[in-house]
Amino acid sequence: MTGAILVFAILGRVISFPQGMDDWPIIELSDTSHVLVMERHPHALFATLTNKNPTEEISVGARFVLAKLDENGDWREFPFREDLIFESALTTLPYGYSARFTLSEDMLGANLTRGIYRIVVDVWQDTHMHAWAEFELD
Repeated sequence: MTGAILVFAILGRVISFPQGMDDWPIIELSDTSHVLVMERHPHALFATLTNKNPTEEISVGARFVLAKLDENGDWREFPFREDLIFESALTTLPYGYSARFTLSEDMLGANLTRGIYRIVVDVWQDTHMHAWAEFELD
């Protein structure tokens, strides 16, 4: 994982969320008041979620999901190490504040291969939503 990359994110409201990662929720796009930006460094990816809404706070957890687009166009959860534990506390982000999510090679349960990936973060603001940023390895 080398180089630098800046990726836009989409924030959506979950209308239907199936069990597992066989399919992603049906998404109704919302405003762009929250931004998830990704930076690629030699041994890690950093995703930073910033609350750009001046009138509402958002809450986020430390856990995120890494997913890979498969050959059928479906998103599949990519495994983390079995002993990896995410902190379970929620963080409240007032306007202008950010939360940073780190994906390092030592967190993974398998090697990343060529393909398109997403880091998906759970966001709460009146309802449960997902913010994600995509990156591609070639």
